[in-house]
Amino acid sequence: MLILLCLSATLHAVIITYAFSEKYEARAVILIKPQKIIGFPGSETTKELLDFPMGSNVPYETSGNTFTELIQSRTVSEHIVRNLDLHNLKRPPSDNYLKELWLTFKDEAKKYAADAWDIIRFGRTFEGNNFDKTVENIRKKLTVTPTENSFIFEISHEWKDPNIAALVVNEASKVFMQLLSEITQFETSKTKNFLAEQVKAADQDLLKARQKLKAFKEKNKSIFFQEEFSERIKIISDLEGQLEKTDVELAGLLRKFSTKNPQVLKLAAERKQLIWRISERKKQLKSLPLKEYKLANLELDVSTLENSYELLSSEYEEAKIQDAKNISDIRVISEALPPLRPMKPVKVYYAALAFLMALIIGAGFAFFVESVNTTLGNVQTVEQSLQLPVLGTIPPMPS
Repeated sequence: MLILLCLSATLHAVIITYAFSEKYEARAVILIKPQKIIGFPGSETTKELLDFPMGSNVPYETSGNTFTELIQSRTVSEHIVRNLDLHNLKRPPSDNYLKELWLTFKDEAKKYAADAWDIIRFGRTFEGNNFDKTVENIRKKLTVTPTENSFIFEISHEWKDPNIAALVVNEASKVFMQLLSEITQFETSKTKNFLAEQVKAADQDLLKARQKLKAFKEKNKSIFFQEEFSERIKIISDLEGQLEKTDVELAGLLRKFSTKNPQVLKLAAERKQLIWRISERKKQLKSLPLKEYKLANLELDVSTLENSYELLSSEYEEAKIQDAKNISDIRVISEALPPLRPMKPVKVYYAALAFLMALIIGAGFAFFVESVNTTLGNVQTVEQSLQLPVLGTIPPMPS
């Protein structure tokens, strides 16, 4: 009975696997390299990935989880379904009447099974449009596998049709690259526009400062500086340049981090120290005669604004170059091809599992029956149990 049970379970398991739809899995390999960021002077971050800072202390799992969540997001799945029109995809009818009848029965059975599972879990069924169901199905079966300690990612998907499986994976790669490009271009454009406004404002301020200095010199033509006063002005000009550079760098950090970030706090302290030093140096200029003092301030303003303008112009040109570049650090190393063999069901696995389960259940049941059976089946068992000799037995009566 045990042998027959194992053979029957194995045979039925193999037969049942033919009722399951074959699933094909297509795979594509993507390489995403970190790229140089548009940074402000003095920034410690030199690389970015997916437009997020990638310092030396950022764990590898962070980028892997970021890519996984982005590719498996509903936004990507919606684009895949719309672009491939998967929600309107219909099963082609079969020419064989019996086969068509069998396929229709399978489809209806799957629908009722899904409804029954919803009732078991939630106590009711859920109705939804075909688009949402298809999107959810794509999102669940779209998997991302990062290669350890590298920036290579594998995108895979299961489908009953091998050609559609390959189309879904390739479309997912395409949509992901477009989404990543939009994110990067948005950030670079925002940085470029911010710097453009700063350059325009600096240019106007510099023009006004030069006009004031020119008008003052034309009005007062006989002013000479002592060497000590010239040196003081040069020092203040250098400090003003450092302050302007610090302000630009601080503005860049505040666009990325909060005011409690250690880098922001450190830079804010440096800025405060520079303001104090400039204030102390300017107090020393008050010992100059009034006209020389005014001229010193005007020349100091021009020098500071020139340094600021050159700094912002350099950063603006770099931002324009970066904004004009396409995101070239994403490459599809291997596109998905229609697989030749299905991934599942593998019939030998189901047969082996059914055989082992039948063997375990059958053996367990046999031991259980034997343990609860109190029947004394022969003379030897009776004598051992009662510790008494058997004087006679009654043979079976003929019918």
